[in-house]
Amino acid sequence: MSGADGRTRLQIVQEFFFHLLGAVEVVAQIVNDRRDLRIDQESATIGEVCKQLRQRNDNLLATLGGLCQQVKNRCPVDPYDEDGLIFRAFLYRHTVTHRHMSPFLFRLGGGSDASLLLDPRIAADGANSSNWSAQNEMSRMLEVVRRRCVEALATI
Repeated sequence: MSGADGRTRLQIVQEFFFHLLGAVEVVAQIVNDRRDLRIDQESATIGEVCKQLRQRNDNLLATLGGLCQQVKNRCPVDPYDEDGLIFRAFLYRHTVTHRHMSPFLFRLGGGSDASLLLDPRIAADGANSSNWSAQNEMSRMLEVVRRRCVEALATI
């Protein structure tokens, strides 16, 4: 992707995060129906579903785990563990969709792959860049979100 123009790169990453986390919203709709949470379909986001599950002390929350996080909070202590990756996926979706900002950091002359910013809300510098390549990290995000969704659906 480093050879693509900025607009194309942004569109590709928008699509990735939109569809990755769109799957989470589909799971939220299914949980709403199967757990009879009675949340209006238009309002049955993962956040609202998790709020209702918390009120009911439902054990499905443990399976959903980081899918229930709020991106208004600070980045998790470990940005590379599963919940850290999920948190950052939600953060990137917001950043690329609403702010039209790229979450990538490209190093000139370093020869290394592009990486993602750990937190795109703060300045891009070496301390705010991932130690993993963007491709590796996005693949891991896909794997974690897919597995959490499958586990949640198997539980209900």
